[in-house]
Amino acid sequence: MQENADATGQPQRKRGRPPKSPARPEHPGLAVENPLSTLSPTARCILETARRLLVERGFDALTIERIALEAGETKASVTHHFGSKSGLIETLFDSLVHDAYVALVAAVDGMPPGEERVGAYIAGLRTIAEDIDAYRAFFQIAPHALRDPQLRPRMARLYEWYREITLKACGVTLPDDPEGRRRLLATAGLVLAAVDGLALQVALDPAAVDDEYAFELLKPAVQRALAADGAANGAGEPPAHQKKRRLSKRSPRAAGAPPAQ
Repeated sequence: MQENADATGQPQRKRGRPPKSPARPEHPGLAVENPLSTLSPTARCILETARRLLVERGFDALTIERIALEAGETKASVTHHFGSKSGLIETLFDSLVHDAYVALVAAVDGMPPGEERVGAYIAGLRTIAEDIDAYRAFFQIAPHALRDPQLRPRMARLYEWYREITLKACGVTLPDDPEGRRRLLATAGLVLAAVDGLALQVALDPAAVDDEYAFELLKPAVQRALAADGAANGAGEPPAHQKKRRLSKRSPRAAGAPPAQ
């Protein structure tokens, strides 16, 4: 869509949410984008108010009027910073567990690729799953995102980011091979499903499930899955058991040749 020009020939910006400046990577080594990095203090206050209303009173409380009143701002201020209710909810949804993931990624980034790093990352996900307020807000928004044509692709992109950041945090680089990419992204998707599912159960009844033990069970499963694709050994090298199988297939003995004298 083209912008109108004023008398001086300069383009005039349309009213609404100001354009974002480039987001600042929170952890440059992994290019983790911080959804809050371009927000002013006023916008952050509005966002925190919206989050509190969401947790305390549910999704229906997220009206421009209610948020503005609770934040001590005008409706015009809310729309100036976020453009619309949908724009505010998108930013709120992006920010719910962002900081926790960034902190966990930074904590394991200095570790060499391998089972220990994968185990440390899986163990750290327990802290994210136990953030009851964040996940109560998350599950308040999720059903609406599934029905909203604007929020649904936003939610899908967010999960795409989670899958990729999970693999990067485990020291895994996605290969060019489509089959290898598919398997690795499926492994990351399983990790996210475990986190979200356990978070839901913890939010419903924290005493009903031993999430610490559940994450301990998840560790070896993920470690084996990544190792099976050579991802946990670094630099795309296949694990030792796969190397052994390859060598046995090329061995003259395996083809029926007599052993060397």
